[in-house]
Amino acid sequence: MHTRKDTSWESINKETTKNTSAGNNLPIVNGFRQKMATNTLDPNAYALLYQCRNLECADPRDRIYALLSLLPILVNVGMELRYDESITPARTYTDLVRKLIHSTGSLEILNCVREWRHDHKPRDMTELPSWAPNWAAITNRDPTPLLNWADSASYAPSRYRAARLLKASLEKHTGDPKQLIIGGIRFDEVSDLGLPWHPTADVTGAPPISRTDTEALEQWEHVAFAARPFCPYDSESDPGLRKEALLRTYIADFTCEGGSLSREHVLTYIESWCDRVGWASSFSSRGPSLSNVESALRNSPAWMQHMTTLIAQAKPSRNPLSTVKSSRDLVRHGPTKYMAYAQRIYNACAHRRLLVTKRGYIGLAPWNAETGDVVAVLHGGETPFLLRPAEEPGVYSLVGECFVYGIMGGEALGWENAIAAARDFRIV
Repeated sequence: MHTRKDTSWESINKETTKNTSAGNNLPIVNGFRQKMATNTLDPNAYALLYQCRNLECADPRDRIYALLSLLPILVNVGMELRYDESITPARTYTDLVRKLIHSTGSLEILNCVREWRHDHKPRDMTELPSWAPNWAAITNRDPTPLLNWADSASYAPSRYRAARLLKASLEKHTGDPKQLIIGGIRFDEVSDLGLPWHPTADVTGAPPISRTDTEALEQWEHVAFAARPFCPYDSESDPGLRKEALLRTYIADFTCEGGSLSREHVLTYIESWCDRVGWASSFSSRGPSLSNVESALRNSPAWMQHMTTLIAQAKPSRNPLSTVKSSRDLVRHGPTKYMAYAQRIYNACAHRRLLVTKRGYIGLAPWNAETGDVVAVLHGGETPFLLRPAEEPGVYSLVGECFVYGIMGGEALGWENAIAAARDFRIV
């Protein structure tokens, strides 16, 4: 099992301080000013809340209160300035979760929960339950949210719909403010996990150019392809489906209408990034010093040859003119597209780990996931969530959001055992 060398709150707080410098705050503040000046400020509440974890506030409650004038939804759900001692920061954060779920019927606020913070809480957050995002904390190991709130124009899917069509309800309660009772489906259980991937930033700002020499990512493939008694992707008619499932998992790809990449792109650009032929070895000596990765790719015969071979395999053509056009398109646009996919892989996989369930499903888990964690499809959830069983039967803690290839479009709701697997989850 993966363990960290220093897991004290002090060490996490030092890491947090690095991320909350004035320089990092300026782009956020300037962006708000520009949009307000041009009357184009229309932020997504979850994107803004998540982004503003980076702002320095003496009072943790101000990470909510400071946004009341920018986010009308917070006022509409009943959030108001309360600085009296009975309204602790933890209570402010939990009240926000309950009010948003009750008002919207959506669990998007749970996608803001970051994985590390269940074990590391400052003194004024000891009462914070696992399902309430801690807006007062940020570290270098916080993964990019699976939900693409910040840039709806991106080709990455802006919404999944694992159980979005069913509204979350908070009508059932025990009177315990630390408990959240949500209906859903106990879909599966984590049986195997890959190593956590914690990449360090490239000095050029570019994502890793390939998977080469990345132990965690290379180990993921061994975990994904291990022999299993059950696997929903295995098919005699198409033996490459499990490989495609893994490639699409690298980019957290959506499989339903409107969000899925073409198979041709998956089997070329994402497969090239896996670099099974060693084309990236020539980049090792230059590595982070590359000032223009796209230009370097254009001048890399090994990469161009590998991509040409993959394109021919993914889209065979006997037409010479088609082959010439594909070659020209690769020279002109290939490196740009390739680095866009490399960035998408980084966003999806960085600070996460591969998961495989007992029924053979492949996906992405929080980096502190454990075997035995339950894959739950909760009503109102865009994504599935990992829940960790507590000692008391029927009680769980929230580990975080997860991606599971094959159920991101609502397939679990039509599962033949969905009715038998339905239950109320008590999350603390």
